Amino acid sequence: MKISSIAARTLVHDKRRYIMLFFAASIGMALTFSICGMMNGMMNSLYNKARIYYGGDAMLLNHYISFGDYDNFQSKLDPYFNKYGYFVSPRIEYVDESYVIFEGTSIKQRKLKGVDFAKEEKLFKSLNFVSGDALSMKNSNGILISQQLADLLSVQIGDNVTLLVKTVKNYTNTASVIVKGIFQDTSVFGQNISYLDIDFLRNIAGISQDMASTIGIFSKAFNSKGLSKIQIAKIHKDLSGFLNMYKLTDSKNEFLGDPNSFRSPKDASKICLVSLDANLDDIAFLIDAMHLIIFLIMTVLIIIIAIGIGSTYKIIAVKRINEIGIYMALGMKPSKILFVFLIEAFFLLSLSFGFSIVLSLLIVLLFRMIDFSGIPNFDIFLSNSHILINLSWWQILVIFIVICIVTMFFVFMTIRKNVKINPVDALSVAE
Repeated sequence: MKISSIAARTLVHDKRRYIMLFFAASIGMALTFSICGMMNGMMNSLYNKARIYYGGDAMLLNHYISFGDYDNFQSKLDPYFNKYGYFVSPRIEYVDESYVIFEGTSIKQRKLKGVDFAKEEKLFKSLNFVSGDALSMKNSNGILISQQLADLLSVQIGDNVTLLVKTVKNYTNTASVIVKGIFQDTSVFGQNISYLDIDFLRNIAGISQDMASTIGIFSKAFNSKGLSKIQIAKIHKDLSGFLNMYKLTDSKNEFLGDPNSFRSPKDASKICLVSLDANLDDIAFLIDAMHLIIFLIMTVLIIIIAIGIGSTYKIIAVKRINEIGIYMALGMKPSKILFVFLIEAFFLLSLSFGFSIVLSLLIVLLFRMIDFSGIPNFDIFLSNSHILINLSWWQILVIFIVICIVTMFFVFMTIRKNVKINPVDALSVAE
């Protein structure tokens, strides 16, 4: 009889012995899958917010902090990026003095962001709106504000508020704007930040209609993971063929602080390609910490599964000592008997794997019902106040393979001595 058949028959005919082990392994794997998926979902939410805040999967920046001839740049960039499924969109980053005023209360804004909502409307659907949305922001006098600002001003969707702006020519301009969306403040990416239609912001701030602070590069699929380093390197190489590009860097601060770029007008006009990861350099420690915590939790769970099954199999091997004696009396070598137990463990893990997928789906549904918005400063990792669990099949498969390898190693280490016994001694033991 084949070893796999012996292992399968043992699991079927002695299932009571393995039922608790089956459920323990299933729960452990389900938790491991869910935690990995939770990490993916939290990072996707973070990257989506960063994409909204910075304006793109990557962006073009220059030392003048503005592109004075955006239409000319767009005519050069569109043919290239459209070919690869990307598009470019201008942004205005207005940091001069500005206030939002309502019924005598005024709140100073850290930054006003002008957005081409005709191109980025789909992206803003992922913003955590408490009320309202960005669907009618295009070519309007609408404004998107944070919940913190809305609470301080006591405004609601549809209210008219006054926007006071010091223009680029250093005089004060005011405009009436309509609150069209209130989004949940994401501290790092949302504190005292308001979004306006780019043309409307240009008008009230006295900015030229052909000017942009940055040029955002977006994937048409709005990929939550952004552009890979390979894609960034290729884009940089291609753009260097027709633009005066700065060297590829992982930090925009390195570019802005590089004195060599100011040696001549030609150098000072260099353009830097800034990836989403480079923009997130300031909070890289937070991202690394999250990855480390999740990795440690997953490692602990995998080790618990492996040690639990390994130690249980040692007890199982002791209780099946007569069976081991029969196998040896029939001429089976200890290595082959050991292999029977390892195949059993693999079959058990495979069955648990199928059930763990079902449990993982239940965990996903549970997390979608829980509102985590009450946790301070945690909303940076949330999508509409919830943690999304996003786990790909290849990740599930890799985790399962790791669990199998580690578990079977522990099983091997714990029972290898139990199968090396004299057949007579084994058969004389009363189970």
